[in-house]
Amino acid sequence: MNIPTFSQYRGIKRDGFWKDEKNLFLLIEHELLPLVQELGFIPNESFLRNEGLYEISQLIQKFGKRKKMSEYLGFPTYSEYKGTRENGYWEDVTNLKTLILEKLLPLVEKLGYIPTEKYLKERGLRELRLLIEKFGGRNKISDYLGYPTYNQVKNEELKNNNRSAN
Repeated sequence: MNIPTFSQYRGIKRDGFWKDEKNLFLLIEHELLPLVQELGFIPNESFLRNEGLYEISQLIQKFGKRKKMSEYLGFPTYSEYKGTRENGYWEDVTNLKTLILEKLLPLVEKLGYIPTEKYLKERGLRELRLLIEKFGGRNKISDYLGYPTYNQVKNEELKNNNRSAN
């Protein structure tokens, strides 16, 4: 009798299947890699579920999620491909500190202070606004970078002007 078992029919893997690294690497090579090569990125969970690719979704989770799979295969994640940030990106303090040094510090050095919400909003610098918020606000970034906030600069100017007037 060449009749598949219920587990075989439904594609359910035997006990221990997902714990065996050889199985993961075989699925990556035969199932995920061709898909990623076609798409140009590591697909996100909703894409995989919409396409009925639950096994590939589980494979990515078992391997260590999209970012780790991205590093392994050398393809960007869907978010990176689209130019957005991965889920959880803004909760990682290391990511925030990197962005502060790469994106905010050059602006702060040019201005001489931490810019206001209004300044950033007028210039369409949404990511920097979010970065300041997620890091804990202007005062916290001011302490971290050693630069005053705009309000501190203005208050100091007012004090100096008042001293000059007296």
